[in-house]
Amino acid sequence: MQEIISMSAKELNRLKIIEKIVDKRLSLTKGAKLLDITPRHLRRLKKAYLAKGVSTLSSKKRGKTNHRHSIKLKDAVLSLIREFYSDYGPTLASEMLLKHHQINLSKETIRKWMDEAGIRKARSLMTTKVYQPRHRRSCLGELIQMDGSIHHWFEERGERCTLLVMIDDATGQLMQLRFAKAETTFDYFDIVKRHLKANGKPGAYYVDKHNVFRVNHAEALSGDGFTQFGRALETLGIKLIYANSPQAKGRVERVNRVLQDRLVKALRYHNISSIQEGNKFLKTFIIDFNKHFAKTPTSNQNAHVNLTPDELVSIEDLFTIHTTRKISKSLTISYNKSLFMIKEEKHPRRLIGQTVQINQYADGTIKLYHQNRLLEYKVMKKYDFQERVLGVREMHAFLSQHLTNDSMQRNKISSFVLHGNIDSGHF
Repeated sequence: MQEIISMSAKELNRLKIIEKIVDKRLSLTKGAKLLDITPRHLRRLKKAYLAKGVSTLSSKKRGKTNHRHSIKLKDAVLSLIREFYSDYGPTLASEMLLKHHQINLSKETIRKWMDEAGIRKARSLMTTKVYQPRHRRSCLGELIQMDGSIHHWFEERGERCTLLVMIDDATGQLMQLRFAKAETTFDYFDIVKRHLKANGKPGAYYVDKHNVFRVNHAEALSGDGFTQFGRALETLGIKLIYANSPQAKGRVERVNRVLQDRLVKALRYHNISSIQEGNKFLKTFIIDFNKHFAKTPTSNQNAHVNLTPDELVSIEDLFTIHTTRKISKSLTISYNKSLFMIKEEKHPRRLIGQTVQINQYADGTIKLYHQNRLLEYKVMKKYDFQERVLGVREMHAFLSQHLTNDSMQRNKISSFVLHGNIDSGHF
């Protein structure tokens, strides 16, 4: 029976050239150039061909399997991955298999098996979401994009801080810049107040889903669904639009990158190293930046609406932290670890059980309002929790020495001390 030898196109080409060399129709040197191998190697191939025939030119690996893992092991590993590690990446899955199941396999083997089994979709096959460019709004003030950029703005000269950035969507011009230690409610209150006083109310602010702007707890059972920032804008009738991805607010993100280049160098040139000095410099920087980068809008209209006289008067109270409390029978309320005793000379009992609005300002000032009437109060500091615990320990020691051996009675009195219902100084 005649033996069948399978050969690739490359091997067949090599056979033809060697046959020509054997028949002396082609020189060894030219044949080596055609095959892109050395003459010495071609001489070895010719010698093997003459000794053992065509089979010496065919790969010995053809038809044979490489050193592979058994099908049984593969099935067992995939079963474990499906049960315990279906959402793991190949690297972490291989680590878990070694740690918990004593199965030592490379991450590339795990990756291949997970891809073949459809457990993990290869990144090259994943469909990435396409973010198409959005047309700019038509006029100034129609949409204001706002974001915070954490960066070493003062390089090694000062501390790392946040730059609050506000740009107009239609023109790309900077409306406000402000350095702050972090993205806090009071810092965003400050920059928005500056924008409102300088330009009026815009159509909408475009922001991310930072907890300053949005209540991110879906299971929240209390409240009106607004953050302090959202409540202030709702009162003024300004819309708040949330971006669903960083790409959605790409304009302000790109401006952040430009600022991290140009503003950092400008601060270095002027040797500015603090937030206070930086905020003074930003006024000049904004003017220069807008000269270079601001674009002409498609409409000459200005969508900003001037604040009404009442809004101008109440804007400072509006941009504060608003909280409500009920007045106790002793005309007191608790807030921020302090006890506030309300001073009311005329008909004080009418306030019992009434709701009080607490306005907390950025400087720590607190004002109490009842039906838009400012209330006078006196602050009485509560016991700190650690002080209460210390009082309980002292009470236990005192009772053990002087009053009673009844442990239940001691615990009961200590509970009163802990919750502020009795003063340990009375004993």
